[in-house]
Amino acid sequence: MKYIVGLTGNIATGKSLVAGRLALRGALHIDADRVAHQTMEPGEPAWAQVRERFGEGVLRGDRTVDRRALGQVVFGDPAALADLEAIVHPHVLARIDRIVGEREEGVVVIEAIKLTESGITERCHALWVTTCKPEHQLARLTSDRGLGVEDARRRIDAQPDAAEKVARADVLFVNDGSRDELAGLVDREWGEIEAGTAPMPGGMPQLEPVTHATWRSREGDHLAEIMQLSPGEWRLKCFSPTRLPRLTRPLLAVLEAQERCLHLHVPGGTGYRQFMRGMGYGEVSDRVTESGYVVYRH
Repeated sequence: MKYIVGLTGNIATGKSLVAGRLALRGALHIDADRVAHQTMEPGEPAWAQVRERFGEGVLRGDRTVDRRALGQVVFGDPAALADLEAIVHPHVLARIDRIVGEREEGVVVIEAIKLTESGITERCHALWVTTCKPEHQLARLTSDRGLGVEDARRRIDAQPDAAEKVARADVLFVNDGSRDELAGLVDREWGEIEAGTAPMPGGMPQLEPVTHATWRSREGDHLAEIMQLSPGEWRLKCFSPTRLPRLTRPLLAVLEAQERCLHLHVPGGTGYRQFMRGMGYGEVSDRVTESGYVVYRH
């Protein structure tokens, strides 16, 4: 059986670390960014289109595309970035389809920062998303990639809110810890793929009404729970952080169907905050709750 993982996340959140760990386990790693660069090599169809749109200034002396120069043009200019994506994406999709089609079985991971926007998600069994605090993104871009602070901020700000990706994830990696911690989470998910218990298209967590005031969402060993505190007030807790979005989406659907005015008490971690924002909830800043929790209104 072939299992295709779509891996995305905003810049400097750990996508390459996750993909590298999967490759060590035997997965075929397709880096859409690298494929995009291949489509812009001299002689490839996208090369002429890039030169025509952005000019000779984005080419080196050997006529190859200067990625840093091109990045300085498109990052911070949404129209220019959209033009570049319109040129490159069709060629990238065609090449990825050829590579995946040659693989008869095993795990394939397609890493792309624009995975959901480009249509690659439709080719995948599960969507994996990496995220982290903005200060970690900035630190990684400046220390690991040698960018200046202002250039790093421009690249971070040029991307869509991470909440959009987090809310759609089947598997979520909050990369606010060490590399070893992230590797351990990836290994656990790899084990689920091997055991046949990884998320599949069309699969849904099982909803369990424990009492009239408590609901659980369960998928295999993964569990999330909502509990009523008082009329209109509920508390959410996910006991499997990597499955936070997948387990919580059906629980929110239950609440929203029965509560006209809903306040949800949620742990204040990075993944929770981005997920709630991506699901259309706003933080209620004037509400006081138990330590470590944040109140959201739908």
